[in-house]
Amino acid sequence: MDEKEFKKLIKKDKYQVFLFTSPLPFPFSFSLHSWIVTSNKGKVKRWEIIHLRNLGGQRTGYFYINLLKPSQRMNKIFRKNFFSKVDWNSKIQSSIIGGKGSTAEKLINFMEKNARKYPFKDRYILLTGPNCHTFTSWVSSHFPQARFKLPWYSFPFLSNIGINFR
Repeated sequence: MDEKEFKKLIKKDKYQVFLFTSPLPFPFSFSLHSWIVTSNKGKVKRWEIIHLRNLGGQRTGYFYINLLKPSQRMNKIFRKNFFSKVDWNSKIQSSIIGGKGSTAEKLINFMEKNARKYPFKDRYILLTGPNCHTFTSWVSSHFPQARFKLPWYSFPFLSNIGINFR
């Protein structure tokens, strides 16, 4: 999804939460990178775990806020890939929207208060986790009513092995 397309989805009078994915860079393109984007009445933030430290922006360990544009695919930071650009676009997997008191507002408030306290922000293990999927699963576990779900080929089941989110 390009940034213009994404900006058209933003409602300045609503609370919105998006679960994004994009393919990982080659040679890991068999899986996905996932991240959360929130819109607090038009104020947009991107929340994610990335496998490298110290890339800039607001960060703690592997945890970043607004390192990239909300819908920007992850591999743009890294190397040129061997596939067509369309194959690498980001995609909204799930989203919720609401007004005052909604799940979307509660999830945004949770992110603002708790995301920086994510328990695995200083650890990263690509396949088994903790990784980006552990983070999005951690957020989702606090809001099952949001029904955020990653595709099976993102291997989220591996990132949840032995981890108690609550």
